[in-house]
Amino acid sequence: MAQGAVWSTSAAVIRQLAPDGAYDAAYKDGVLYNMTPKESSLEGLPWRIAVNNEGTQGKGGTVADALSNLYASNLAQFQVQNSSAQPYEYFTTARVKGSVLRGAQKSGASVVDVWDLEMKNSTKAAHMMHSIYEYGDGTGALGVISGGSTVSSTSITLATIQDIVNFSLNQQIQLAITAGGAIRAGTIRITGIDRVAGTLTFAAALNASIPAAATTDVIVNAGDYNVPSPGLASWIGSSSPLYGLTRTADPVKFGGNTYSGAGVPPQEALMNLSALIETFGEQGDLFVCNNKKLMDFKKLIEGKVQYTRTEVKSKTAGIGYKALEFEGTNGTIRILGDRFCPYSRAYMLNMDGGFKYKSFGPLVQVLDFDSNDFLRDATDDSYTVRNGSYYVNGIDGNCVSQGVITSFMG
Repeated sequence: MAQGAVWSTSAAVIRQLAPDGAYDAAYKDGVLYNMTPKESSLEGLPWRIAVNNEGTQGKGGTVADALSNLYASNLAQFQVQNSSAQPYEYFTTARVKGSVLRGAQKSGASVVDVWDLEMKNSTKAAHMMHSIYEYGDGTGALGVISGGSTVSSTSITLATIQDIVNFSLNQQIQLAITAGGAIRAGTIRITGIDRVAGTLTFAAALNASIPAAATTDVIVNAGDYNVPSPGLASWIGSSSPLYGLTRTADPVKFGGNTYSGAGVPPQEALMNLSALIETFGEQGDLFVCNNKKLMDFKKLIEGKVQYTRTEVKSKTAGIGYKALEFEGTNGTIRILGDRFCPYSRAYMLNMDGGFKYKSFGPLVQVLDFDSNDFLRDATDDSYTVRNGSYYVNGIDGNCVSQGVITSFMG
């Protein structure tokens, strides 16, 4: 049975006189995830997103020409659901030993209520994975093993060091040959993380648990291979078929705008993407990049351009951010940094008709349909809580007004 909260892992909070509780050092939800609308009123599947990308072509200098040129308005749709014609599902769990429940109940002699802590952390884990996968392509990719790593050793380095934010201590992982490619047999658990150097450490050599492990393999959370819903990487800047819609006939209107920022100063890249979007759609109002890239951006513009800071409210109650304001081709764009945004990409989003979640009930909810907050395990003196998400997500019919900068500040 997988380990939950037992005496050895809970010693820090059992019968110790520290009433202020345990400091929460875990990552919070992602910035964009908190900014994204979430509707808990999904009614049936598929979620049909209709797109009217062209009007009637009945036009001409004479009535005869207009009739001769006539072609019906071009209507298309995304039919958003998973490959089994169901909502996407994602689950997180927590387990606590019965004796720990008794020994670490909230009182004057204990730090925290372990059960309450485990439930909160289970919920937090779900929100974190949604924050990561919102930027993804649906393959579950979290990072790539660098070409300079040695898979016969107990540690590897990520090809992109900044992807380290996608990993957690004690997380169990799998490897795939490529993003969406064949999965390799075996799993291994992370026992150490160097967040500055971008290295993951294991209790044994990587190839001892995953024999076919190789450099440049893609790392996924165990069990998440091709499980998440396609995120921004699939919706924006891609012409690949998506949810039954072949997008190659008009990839910009069906898949958004792409601008390469390789060798281009960030201010210029923002201006060029803004102009590109405005050429075909409506300029976005939110620009999101990796938080480290945002700091580099600020260093470049310091003393050269005066940017206004403004308070931005998220879609999550009680959470707000301080954003830079940038004047685009048609209005103000707010700039935010997000640790989960891929390091080499930045997105300009039009939040009106943009990316959103639809779910059966709250996006992350305790699965207590039988009125039990936790389940008694049949073969062990322990109790389990289960959180789940039943959802779909996507861009609500306005792909043409979204854009991505590839190789941002690269």
